[in-house]
Amino acid sequence: MSTNVDLPAAESNSYLAFEDGDVILRSTDGVEFRVHKYILSISSPFFSSMFTLPQTSGETQTIEIAEDAKTLDALLRFIYPTSGLRRIENLEEGISILFASRKYQCDRATTLASRDLEKIIAARGGDLDAWALATWLDIPDAIEPAKRRFLSSYQGFSMPDSLNHITAMDYAKLLKEQKEASVVRL
Repeated sequence: MSTNVDLPAAESNSYLAFEDGDVILRSTDGVEFRVHKYILSISSPFFSSMFTLPQTSGETQTIEIAEDAKTLDALLRFIYPTSGLRRIENLEEGISILFASRKYQCDRATTLASRDLEKIIAARGGDLDAWALATWLDIPDAIEPAKRRFLSSYQGFSMPDSLNHITAMDYAKLLKEQKEASVVRL
């Protein structure tokens, strides 16, 4: 049951339906991606280990993947060598791709997703929100700049929803650094 993913015309699903593909990845919404075990194996220790397990039949193996088609499509586009590099356009999409790339141990995809998310986070308005998102998503290159902006401009704040993902310890450390920074400024 293969259906089209709601993607821009330049990113049609046919790109990820290789005739010589030897494995099918099926998303939670039923979209099938016929891809290559070899490409997945060299991109991911998770898939490499999976493909060493014995197969029960001679048919093309179908693997149910716990991500929706948009996330799986984006992840595969980060994995596959292409002429154009896939970019993340919004925070929600980026979070889904980052978590999937980490779950499947796709280091290249994780690095590329983190870089795009770093830019998205930096462009957000609130310094505390940016710090909380970067800390939650564990993107070190975004944590420090957001922390510095917060510490230099702290004037009181409203609590952004992104703080829901941060431990009290991380937040306490930030407030301690803010207090120390304000003493130094005096």
